[in-house]
Amino acid sequence: MKARTLRSVIDEGLDRYAAVFVPGGQAPVVDLMQDPDVGTILRHFHEHQKPTALLCHGPIALAAAMPAAHEFRAALIASDKARAAELAKGWPYAGCRMTIFSATEEPHVIEDGEPITGQNPRSDHPIATKLIAALERAGQEADRQEVSG
Repeated sequence: MKARTLRSVIDEGLDRYAAVFVPGGQAPVVDLMQDPDVGTILRHFHEHQKPTALLCHGPIALAAAMPAAHEFRAALIASDKARAAELAKGWPYAGCRMTIFSATEEPHVIEDGEPITGQNPRSDHPIATKLIAALERAGQEADRQEVSG
């Protein structure tokens, strides 16, 4: 299988995919949180209530779902809290409970509707368990819709 761009995945159709998983590391903090294609994917999965699992630093990628994610990141870097707050208005994940990287190593996971967030690398097994359960629920729901439709 050859590497693909996020744009090619979007162009083929996001309905073909059952879930999104964003690992930790620096990529979510530096690149993914302001990537417009990541934003498109996240908004689609949020609107369709498809599981979105994000581990360690990964939850910061949810910022990409903002209409002006690049400007939001710039406001954060500039410590312009007022501008960042203004840019965050209308964020689809506002009000969702979640967790993100912390210095303490506890396998803490929060599931609040569609987003499933895990605090640290040690959260890998618990987040995988919750993601699998969410996929099973989604599959059961799809089966019910097929039968009733």
